[in-house]
Amino acid sequence: MSEIAASSVTPPRRYSPQWFWSVFLRPRRAFEEIAGYTRGVWLPALLVLSLTAVLLVVVNASTGQSTGMPGPEGMATDMSFYSPEELAQLEQAVQAANGPVFRYVIPSVIALGAVWVGWLIVGGSLHLLLTLFGARGTNTERMNITAWAGLPFALRDIVRIVAVLIGGSAIAAPGLSGFIDPEATGLAAYFGQFLRVVDIYMIWNIALLVVGARALDPNLGRGRLIVGIGLLVLVLYLVQALLGYGVNQLSNMSLMGPFFF
Repeated sequence: MSEIAASSVTPPRRYSPQWFWSVFLRPRRAFEEIAGYTRGVWLPALLVLSLTAVLLVVVNASTGQSTGMPGPEGMATDMSFYSPEELAQLEQAVQAANGPVFRYVIPSVIALGAVWVGWLIVGGSLHLLLTLFGARGTNTERMNITAWAGLPFALRDIVRIVAVLIGGSAIAAPGLSGFIDPEATGLAAYFGQFLRVVDIYMIWNIALLVVGARALDPNLGRGRLIVGIGLLVLVLYLVQALLGYGVNQLSNMSLMGPFFF
């Protein structure tokens, strides 16, 4: 009896590597296992998401897509009014802006911030939503669900990496943003920012969040969860689009990645 009791309280492994594919192939079974963990098992999923996000930045930068400035010869401004000293300073600024810090480091930091801060915001919002619904479960369990439900975004990064390597250039209009004129302004430009993150992977993420929430508490109605989580994600992406629109207006360049992963 003592051996049986000892084995029943043996803590499970930190996580199961099978989750990386079972989340896609057998999501209900995978999230039932993830929901059984009362301690954090979110780190492996976030590390994979961080890796694919940084790899996408590196691939984009390697194909010549950077957030740097064009050289003086590529600027439309008449340079004849600049003194030689001013031209030298401008050239130094251009070289710095097109250096590895601006091409690789800063975009990578932004991508990592999108993964980790996005996970915290979405996980915390999901915890609040499920609490309002009267669901069982702890914040840690819901953060676990949020992390593993974000794996479709890692798959999206991989697809984009392959597309960039094959095409030799970065994806200019991700998601459904290609339906909006790149030169659009005002409300149309804001809507274009929102459509950048609207794709099948976003819908996939919502579906996995619903499956994970029901794994935590099977008593929750599926329809109620679909509406609640769908609206939650929509609001968060609308806020992200507003931030992206504001950055574009201030800097005339797009530095905002997907808000969630």
